[in-house]
Amino acid sequence: MTNSEQLAGAVGTALFVSVMTQVSCVGASSGMDHAAAQLQGVHSALLWGVWISAAALLLSFALGRHQQQNTTEA
Repeated sequence: MTNSEQLAGAVGTALFVSVMTQVSCVGASSGMDHAAAQLQGVHSALLWGVWISAAALLLSFALGRHQQQNTTEA
C-alpha cells in the first residue's frame, strides 16, 4: 500500500467520524435521545460517504477519458 493510499484512508476515516460525531452532538443537544442522535449521525456520515464516492467515480471517468484522448493523439 502506498503512502497516498494510507493518507487517503486516514483522511476518509477522520471525515466519517467527524461528520458522525458532529451530527450526533447536534441531535443530542436538540433533545433527541442518545440512540436516535447516534443513528442520525451514522446516517449522515454514510450519506456523505455515498456522495463523495459518487463524485469520485464520475471524476475518474472524466479523467480517464481525458487521458485516453491525450495518448491517442501522440
